Amino acid sequence: MKTRLTYILLFLLNALFISVLSASGVDDSRVTIPFQVINGLIIVEAEIDDRVGNYIFDTGAEELILNKEVRSGKTLFSSINGDLATEEVNINLLKIGNLTHSRIKAYSTDLGSMESYLNISLQGVIGCSLFMPRKIKIDFDAKEIVLSTTNDLISDRISFVRFEMMDGVPVCPVDIEGRPYLFGFDTGATMHVFDQGVYDNIKDHFMDTGLDTYVTTGTGEKTVNEILSLNSFMLGNQEVHNAHFLMQDLSEFNKSMKQPISGVLSLTTLETKSIVIDLQEKRIYF
Repeated sequence: MKTRLTYILLFLLNALFISVLSASGVDDSRVTIPFQVINGLIIVEAEIDDRVGNYIFDTGAEELILNKEVRSGKTLFSSINGDLATEEVNINLLKIGNLTHSRIKAYSTDLGSMESYLNISLQGVIGCSLFMPRKIKIDFDAKEIVLSTTNDLISDRISFVRFEMMDGVPVCPVDIEGRPYLFGFDTGATMHVFDQGVYDNIKDHFMDTGLDTYVTTGTGEKTVNEILSLNSFMLGNQEVHNAHFLMQDLSEFNKSMKQPISGVLSLTTLETKSIVIDLQEKRIYF
């Protein structure tokens, strides 16, 4: 079995855009979950089968991923850096805040390099399908994630951009110098990523920062990638200036997409105090 996985982290470029998880649970209409930001990633505390630990909260992921050794590796996740071996596991009970889910499936894989990057004990990654059909507010000032089944989180929001799910990847349009490009979005990305092939066509709009970084692939190989600055782009009616992008070749990943993406936006690096993601109406509010 093979499904799609893209896991994008600065230095650990393997981002998660995974197929929909089937889960059941009983919860309140409003849930508040405290978080901390470590090296650009949102970390929450959750309890799985009586074990409490740290998990990356990743809106670009729709599966529950556990940091465990893989023995058989019968399930493969196809990533932008090659196939990653995983194993399907069963979870009896998950608790995060006052939200609970019982009898759900998860996947285990070795997250050791990510654990080293964060310098914490990491139990896994929690994807957004566990919070359907709620609206998700990520408040970076209060360091809280608020989940709600009502419209109270968006009642005072005006600016938004629509997104669609394409082959398991949440994507939204980004306007660069009057031309639309499709980008995935993710809170599990510590930096914006731009496809090297697309960059070659619009390189005049980028500036050299003189910076680069190591990118560790799913197979453990390291490459050096440039970091460039984009003069500006439009996300909905919001104009973003001088955003840094990590250059990455997405051609292999895009071969498995019905429609290729031009990059990935890191929601945690956008200059905004909070965002609201409406999973039902497929809108991101700023």
